[in-house]
Amino acid sequence: MDAEAALAGLSLAKELRIMNVIFESDSKEVVVCIKKKSASGMWKIFSIVSEIWRLQSFFNAVSWR
Repeated sequence: MDAEAALAGLSLAKELRIMNVIFESDSKEVVVCIKKKSASGMWKIFSIVSEIWRLQSFFNAVSWR
């Protein structure tokens, strides 16, 4: 699942202390959900997306495409 891959990538970047990251995904729904901080209709991945939102605060810049 794209949300799980995004979370794994973000977790790895945090562990490696990379402060500026760009993520790309084929899942428009996941990217929109993350960027808008709204998981409406995406209840299956809400816990994953919530953790992504939390982890983003550790970075100087995070871009989703």
